[in-house]
Amino acid sequence: MRFSLIFKIIILNILIPKMVHAAVCEERYPPDSEECQYVQELEQKAEQGDESAQFSLGDWYADGRYVRPDYRLAIKWLEKAGKQGSDFSYFVIGYHYNYGKNFPLDKQQALKWYRKAAELGDSSTQEILGDAYLYGDGLPYNIPLALEWYRKAASPTNDAGVTRHRGSGSSAQYKIGVMYAHGQGVHQDYQQTASWMHKAAENMYDPAQLYLGVAYFYGEGVPQDYRQAVYWLNEGIPGSYTTGHIPLNALYDKAHPADQVYSQTWYRKTAKRVMAKVQYNFGVWYYNGYHLSKDHNLALEWYRKAAAQGLAEAQDAIGVMFMQGEGVSQDDQQALTWYRKAARQGLPAAQTHLGIMSAFGRGVVQSDRQAIAWYRKAAKHDFAQAQYQLGVAYSTGKGVSKNSQNALKWYLKAAEQGFAPAQLALGEIYSHGRQGVPKDNKLAYIWYDRASLYTRKSEDECLALIAERDRLKETLTPAQLDETYAAIDLIRRKIEQSEAAKNTTRKKY
Repeated sequence: MRFSLIFKIIILNILIPKMVHAAVCEERYPPDSEECQYVQELEQKAEQGDESAQFSLGDWYADGRYVRPDYRLAIKWLEKAGKQGSDFSYFVIGYHYNYGKNFPLDKQQALKWYRKAAELGDSSTQEILGDAYLYGDGLPYNIPLALEWYRKAASPTNDAGVTRHRGSGSSAQYKIGVMYAHGQGVHQDYQQTASWMHKAAENMYDPAQLYLGVAYFYGEGVPQDYRQAVYWLNEGIPGSYTTGHIPLNALYDKAHPADQVYSQTWYRKTAKRVMAKVQYNFGVWYYNGYHLSKDHNLALEWYRKAAAQGLAEAQDAIGVMFMQGEGVSQDDQQALTWYRKAARQGLPAAQTHLGIMSAFGRGVVQSDRQAIAWYRKAAKHDFAQAQYQLGVAYSTGKGVSKNSQNALKWYLKAAEQGFAPAQLALGEIYSHGRQGVPKDNKLAYIWYDRASLYTRKSEDECLALIAERDRLKETLTPAQLDETYAAIDLIRRKIEQSEAAKNTTRKKY
């Protein structure tokens, strides 16, 4: 009995060291591969207390890089690194809980770990906590606490007095400026707004630079100065591109170099021609959460500023907010009023929205024929959504005689501009042999593939779309796949050309 116990102890002493450093690598990395050997070496260093190794190993378990994803092991190693002062380790845990990739989706757990990182001085998580308190997102709505965390994030040094890198906290500085502009938790003070915007602008934060351009143009919190307005607008425009906004050219050209001084009249005219578009773009950023926190009330405020100057895109955007009840009470009549203002200026998006209102009888007498009339106006300008709606109409026979060839024609026009619903419709038509066309797995695969890239559907719907695409791929021969890849490349270039043409047109004043 005693001999048996001794034997077991010897065996365990031999095996345990090997088991300690036995991270399970991804299947594509066999145990003797260079990648898996590196993981084993990193695990040994992590066990010995190496903070960098602990962070890397935890990050890999969180992402499923080299090793099989395992959120418990990710937390184990990232927490060890965090206890040695790695604030970013706690941020990574919070991030994965917040977005649910390889972790359970859990907002409260995310905030718990974000707070740990914030208390160690991480500016990005300090700002996240400020957002959570400001919008009541997972934490009780509390403006003073939001401001407190924003101030911590905006400080040039952390709590330990260590200087942060340039640009750190610039978005928090911008948000404090916005709070002073609206009197949120502080007395309304446009001079304080301008002061905070200057800090963020000097840290190269594009929205703050553009905000200063607007402030100098109107003399809000700063002396009115059209030259300063042009300077800050010109600084902010190049880096401000996001989907859905109006692209803008730099304000200086070869005829007007930036290093020369011009009259205030020239600066005023130069700033004025982009002012409404800059204000509209602020609305887009707040509406979608690009650059800035998503905030429909602030989006509407900026859209109204641009709409007051007659910008059709802003008028249409306000119509969308009334139609959907975002930032305002839902009101079809108000939506119609704003859509009509924009449509009178020939904006295809507004014409399409009026068509949709007619098709569903929202605020007007239901009329498929009137809807078609609006879609045709917009489609003349190559507006993809209107082209898609015409495809639907010809598929269903609503407002027009049912016609499969016309349906395919309009779907194709929209699909080649990157409009995902049209791409999906073509994928389904060719996959199931609808609209009088024979089944064609090659074409179905092509359009499902494109739709999977451009779709705005939920993650589950997107995964189902990818699964159908992959199923179709299995039915194709190598030669057919080569043909599909060539066709996909051609479609991709057409979509890129379409986007470039739209941006060129929209940049014209």
